[in-house]
Amino acid sequence: MKLVALLLQCQVLPTDIAAFSPYLNRRSQYLARASPILARSTPTHNLHLQTLMHCSPHRVGKQNMRENTYLIVVGLGLVGGLVGTVLMDVVMMITFISVGEPADMFFTMVGEKLGGGALLGIAIHNITGMTGGFVFSILVLGIVSLKLTSIRKGLKLGLAAGAVTIPLGCVPLAIWLGESILGVIAFSILPHLVWGTVLGWTVAYGFLRFRIQP
Repeated sequence: MKLVALLLQCQVLPTDIAAFSPYLNRRSQYLARASPILARSTPTHNLHLQTLMHCSPHRVGKQNMRENTYLIVVGLGLVGGLVGTVLMDVVMMITFISVGEPADMFFTMVGEKLGGGALLGIAIHNITGMTGGFVFSILVLGIVSLKLTSIRKGLKLGLAAGAVTIPLGCVPLAIWLGESILGVIAFSILPHLVWGTVLGWTVAYGFLRFRIQP
């Protein structure tokens, strides 16, 4: 109708209108063929819109925050495990000195077993302590009942971790070194509890201090 009105305003003759007929027919056929395609494409466009809505900045930001939380807690576990092991080494050396033995006796035994000396033994021991801190942080993140809600709970979990590592670590170590199992366990109780206490406090303090939400 708009085209007809426009033609009338321009005083187009009927013969001129007939000249437009092939164009109008082709346009009508094109629209008829395109209509089903547009109808079928509508759900796809809706799906894309829904996907974009789900990938909103808020959701992406929350996911990034969760990933950062995991990295921070694992980092705290590694730091706590290393610091706890260093203090554990100090306690062990003081204990050896108190009974008249060389301070590096344990580390020398481990290092010589691996073809090195005391420094190698210290390195292996510290790596083992960091590995324990890594496992502790993964368990705290992955098990709901272990979620840290206070420093006190962190200390309890740390002490429990230290207690668990006594039989898990000392029994195989005593067999490997050819020493008395009971003697190694008795000697290792205090150092392992020191390690667990430092580990639990470090992870819990960082977790609560920075208000990390897993």
